[in-house]
Amino acid sequence: MTDCLGCLDEEQLIHIIDALLDTAKRSEQQGMVLDARKKRITAQKVMEIKRQREESWMKLILGRGREVTA
Repeated sequence: MTDCLGCLDEEQLIHIIDALLDTAKRSEQQGMVLDARKKRITAQKVMEIKRQREESWMKLILGRGREVTA
């Protein structure tokens, strides 16, 4: 999944997460519990990818700061 999401920026990932959670809510309201669960799981995976990406960027940025001050 990360290969497919690699070309998306953070704002696009947020829109994907929001859309998945919104459609999961609608699916649940229509009685499609399994479909809603699948969409929530997918949204969680996308959130984790976003979090990992942000974490690696922070490490990169913090690492650069250490090199400059050292």
